[in-house]
Amino acid sequence: MTEEQIKKEEEEGDSHEKSPIEKAEAAAAKMEEQNKIMAENIQKLQELKANQILSGSADAGQTPAKKVPMTEIQYAEALQRGEVDPFKADGIEGY
Repeated sequence: MTEEQIKKEEEEGDSHEKSPIEKAEAAAAKMEEQNKIMAENIQKLQELKANQILSGSADAGQTPAKKVPMTEIQYAEALQRGEVDPFKADGIEGY
């Protein structure tokens, strides 16, 4: 083949519009590839979760830390520093 014939075939190939069936097949192939990747990622996530549970670093069975109420002196000091809103505890808004 000469260079002219090769260029002519390339130009004809570029101008060829894909049919809807070809487009759908290409999209289906891409979706299958992405589904395989997602399945691999799910498997990895399941393994990580299992390792986390077995290692004891999971949150299961742990009780949340209890909030210790402030003493009157601590409340007064926090109020002076502006860290506490006295009206918020009473449900008063927009003062």
